[in-house]
Amino acid sequence: MDAHEKREKPFENVGKKLTAVEITHATRTPVPQTYHLLWNEITSEASVETVHPWMGTFTVGRLKPQTQAVLLMNHLGLCISAFSLSPVHLGD
Repeated sequence: MDAHEKREKPFENVGKKLTAVEITHATRTPVPQTYHLLWNEITSEASVETVHPWMGTFTVGRLKPQTQAVLLMNHLGLCISAFSLSPVHLGD
């Protein structure tokens, strides 16, 4: 996720671009703690709205909060330990 943040730089263009995510489908996979998601990324910029479908596989783990602050932010101790993302290409 750090690599995505460095590439996309979401905090540099605050207020210029709005992105929302709408999860359309979520299923468990045969692999323990792993889920397959489909979602639409809806982007509004300069009054133009675009919708990009995505799919991803996420493996969820648990971590033991080390401080009270971490516990308050993530009381379930959930973390994403692995993920794979790709855009969905609809017929051109």
